[in-house]
Amino acid sequence: MEILKNTFFLYRRCFLQLIAIYLVGWMVRYGIVQLAVAVAVKHGMIWGDFILPLSPLTMLLTYLGMFWVLRPYIFPDTADTGVEEFLKTALEILLPAFAIFVLWKLQMRDAWNFDHQAVLQIAEEHLAGSYTRSNEVNAREMATVGQLTNPSTSVLTLIVVSLLAVRRILIAVANRLPKWTIFPRLYVESAWIYIFFIASAAAIYGSPRWMNERKVVVWYHEQKQAVLEHLGPVADVIRWVAEHTAGATQAILAPLSWFVIAGLAYAQTNTSTWGNASRAILGQRHFDRLAGITRKPVATVQSQWQKLPAVVRSRTDEIRSTVLGTFDHIRDALRLALQTGPLPVALYIVMFATLVLLYPTDTFFDATISDGYLWRGLAYLFGPHEYAWWTSREATIRLFIGAAIEPIRICLIAGMYWFCARIADQVILNRTMDSFSSDSLNSTSAPIK
Repeated sequence: MEILKNTFFLYRRCFLQLIAIYLVGWMVRYGIVQLAVAVAVKHGMIWGDFILPLSPLTMLLTYLGMFWVLRPYIFPDTADTGVEEFLKTALEILLPAFAIFVLWKLQMRDAWNFDHQAVLQIAEEHLAGSYTRSNEVNAREMATVGQLTNPSTSVLTLIVVSLLAVRRILIAVANRLPKWTIFPRLYVESAWIYIFFIASAAAIYGSPRWMNERKVVVWYHEQKQAVLEHLGPVADVIRWVAEHTAGATQAILAPLSWFVIAGLAYAQTNTSTWGNASRAILGQRHFDRLAGITRKPVATVQSQWQKLPAVVRSRTDEIRSTVLGTFDHIRDALRLALQTGPLPVALYIVMFATLVLLYPTDTFFDATISDGYLWRGLAYLFGPHEYAWWTSREATIRLFIGAAIEPIRICLIAGMYWFCARIADQVILNRTMDSFSSDSLNSTSAPIK
């Protein structure tokens, strides 16, 4: 119930600001897609792809802004709430946040709209009147359409390498750059990730058939089939479980992924520890047993690590920080959620899933899932109309639904994070008080002579 109280409190205090931020973000993203389409039609898809990274960046800034508005109510002692700190936080969390966006294909909705509109308009512009032109002219126009709509993989790779080089230079001189350069740094960071995603999809994952024909994939399917053939009825059970738990896995991972995004926004206020998280999940007795079992192996590994040369240890730490350090906030957020125990997490997942059933659009992208129950309810209330009536009002209705549901969902996520942060602080306070009480009982005063 504490999570619900936090959600309603935050929504009551900030719903107008949250709705305004959502609407502004939606309109900016719409404008970015239309600008990218116009550039792609004029100069080619590759140049539109240079503009399109601003769309997921705007999405990130929108959600970060919504969490930022709620921050003073959750952490009233937080001092850094200005625009400069906001942009620094966005730059710091951009890579792990984009990783979550790619996981749930959130960037694909705007990318799909861009590809659909750009290809259609390019085809209309160059192929209109093809019946009245010669075959030679039509072939030349078809080649032009192909060049505009299918950028070369080598060009994409060169662009990614160039962006990475620029990013490396900006990181090296970041402390000497003026404050306004944070905007091009944000663009470069988002652009290399986005275009790298496009280049990878084109070069590595060219098609499902290409993937299925790889030796390792063929070997995996053959070995899997051979094992299942020897299991008999057990194989049918395994297939049934795999088929019916895929949706449940997504239902669990989606709310946790968005909780991680809140953790990225509020990263500086996380005081949880793995020890407290393990106690909450396993219980004190099982935790003590597990700690006793792992104490000796952990001590052995630590002693072996300390025996390595200092240069090797420092270089390893540097590489780990460079490669994986960006994702430390994801680990910290999951640890904070686990520290509350399984029941609050389960309640949060159920409430999140309820909102997804009402409006799934901004939670993840799936071409086979377009509408939630709220849209269907409104369609039932509006009654049957002609197709032109629906197409002229569809975007407005969807925007209205998103503006109604998204602030509630953000408040639920922030309310869950607020609850988890309180639990973490309470655990630390209790342990401090227990330690203080133990020291007071064990202390003795010298006898008076």
